[in-house]
Amino acid sequence: MFEDNVGWNGDRYNPNHENLVYDMDVAYETTDKTFFAWINTCLSANLTYQDNNGGKIQGMPYAWTHRQVRQKGQGFSTNYHMSIDGYGDPDDGAFCYIGFPWGSAALNQAVTGSSAVYAQFVENFFWYALSFDISVNHALDEASFDNFGPYMFDNTPLATYFSAVWPMWNGQEWVSTPWPGCKLVVYGNGNIHLYEYFVHDYLSATGAGIWSIENADNIEGGSNDGQYTRMFAYTYPPIYSQAVIRCSIGWEATGHIYVYGYATTYSYFQVWVSYDDSNWALVNSFTVNQGSPQWIDVGSYANRFRYIAVVVYPEGDIYLDSVLVIPEPRQTETYYVYYTSEFEDGGVVNNHQYLRGSYHDANFAQIYCPDAEDMGQIIGTMNEGEASGKIEIYGKTQSGYDSELYVFRSNDYSNWYQVGSVQWITSTQPYWINVGTYSGNFIALAVVVYCPWYEIPGYGIYYYHPSNLYVDCVRVTPLS
Repeated sequence: MFEDNVGWNGDRYNPNHENLVYDMDVAYETTDKTFFAWINTCLSANLTYQDNNGGKIQGMPYAWTHRQVRQKGQGFSTNYHMSIDGYGDPDDGAFCYIGFPWGSAALNQAVTGSSAVYAQFVENFFWYALSFDISVNHALDEASFDNFGPYMFDNTPLATYFSAVWPMWNGQEWVSTPWPGCKLVVYGNGNIHLYEYFVHDYLSATGAGIWSIENADNIEGGSNDGQYTRMFAYTYPPIYSQAVIRCSIGWEATGHIYVYGYATTYSYFQVWVSYDDSNWALVNSFTVNQGSPQWIDVGSYANRFRYIAVVVYPEGDIYLDSVLVIPEPRQTETYYVYYTSEFEDGGVVNNHQYLRGSYHDANFAQIYCPDAEDMGQIIGTMNEGEASGKIEIYGKTQSGYDSELYVFRSNDYSNWYQVGSVQWITSTQPYWINVGTYSGNFIALAVVVYCPWYEIPGYGIYYYHPSNLYVDCVRVTPLS
């Protein structure tokens, strides 16, 4: 139960019940509607009661998700349960719940006494989770890096032990009395993603025959604002017509696709996707005849894509407000670098910390080796302690350079072994560099740029390649 000031009415023992909100009130409004909830109140993740209780539902986690929180193991089913450790041992369900089993942090308190206030941590979390295609757990890590130094979420005081500080009225004045033994917990599946893909830019509006596309840029944006793109195609024999709008998602998307709009007549249209804006795959084709705006379920696409196109055929007349792609819950998460250091031997390393994180954000670390036998490297520690799988680095070279990249792995920071072979990076546009695959475990990677001497056989002529490499992030995908 929680209440506003009217509900409490200054008397905890005789409250105004009409203004109180109970667990069962929440439960009646959340069936099949909520997949993520962060309830920032005291006892919001308390598990003393979590059941239906004959229709009088008890327990906030149960009220929001309609599932009991328990350890994974025999008898566990995501149809009825959520993992008690959604960060360290997440289940594969579609729900994630965050809250406080005991006292909650006040938004204006510094959890460690020296860190930024807790409100900044919450703001950072949602900025990461909603701005980038990363999991809830990764967003917690990123916010932890910002607020508590080089610590992942499970090593911060917020997740282990802190004292909640709330102003309390003692009858004469407000006093701030610490409540020790508090922590923030994650239940369910911390691997779910909150980021939703949408059209960032429309790229072209084309057609054939008798067609029209009006206000093409109105399809852009992540929310419905009542501003529509109109797509119209009409056939007049022997002319066959179509209208096509081609758009950029702005990221590597995958998941369930919806378009929001309506049609003024029976309208046949298709939705296509592409990763490279060249090879296109059909997602679905169907007829729409709904006179009022609503979400149109296009269907799911399992592979990654960066571009989406809508094609309207005769006698179609469709109005579209937005496109939305909701990622499916992921069964496995990728590993990434969360802590870095640098080493220079003639080469120059700038902003090594920009290699940290699970997403590419256009902030690049630089390794510059202008002369022969120059070397520079960035040593990165993996986020999960031990990683294994396909290793990729998001990077590019400076114009005018063919950069020479070596990658090494280690399980003890002393013995290093090369992964794959040397990579020649010639593209000035960033892309995922496929380093190679390692099925064993490693805790660290070294990203190395080196300029060795090369000899032209039989001529006694030596040369080298200056390198100027930019790297954004590391992605290690577990083997299936």
